[in-house]
Amino acid sequence: MSQTIAFVLPLPVVLALVLLLLGFLALSAVLLSLRQPAPLRCPATPSSDVLADDACTDEEPAFR
Repeated sequence: MSQTIAFVLPLPVVLALVLLLLGFLALSAVLLSLRQPAPLRCPATPSSDVLADDACTDEEPAFR
C-alpha cells in the first residue's frame, strides 16, 4: 500500500511539471516566430576591390 501511495502521490506533480515545460516550449516557439528577422548585412572590407552590391551575391567577383 505504501509503495502505491509513494508512486501515485508524486504523479500529479510530475505531470504538472511536464505540462509546464511543454507550455514554456510552446510559448518560446510562438515568441521566436513573431520576432523580426535580423537585417542581412554583407561583409565588405575596405581593401576589397568588390563593389558593395557584388558582395551580397553568391557569384565570384570579376577581376578588374
